[in-house]
Amino acid sequence: MGVVELHEDGDGYLMCPRRGEIDVQWCLGCPRRIRVSYEGGRAVVVCDPGSDPPHDRQTGPLRDVPEDFRIY
Repeated sequence: MGVVELHEDGDGYLMCPRRGEIDVQWCLGCPRRIRVSYEGGRAVVVCDPGSDPPHDRQTGPLRDVPEDFRIY
């Protein structure tokens, strides 16, 4: 998978190719983020999610999304 552009929705979430729908604040701290811009007050995050399968279950400091950052 190559570089992707993720657009924040009206509720402050975006669709991460690795983690699914998460709070944009979580995404801003991700080491895979390349840059952030804003359109109409909403974040547009450009990232390189890498070639790992989406939603992998590897553990690590930025792999496990805290419940407060998930949308249900």
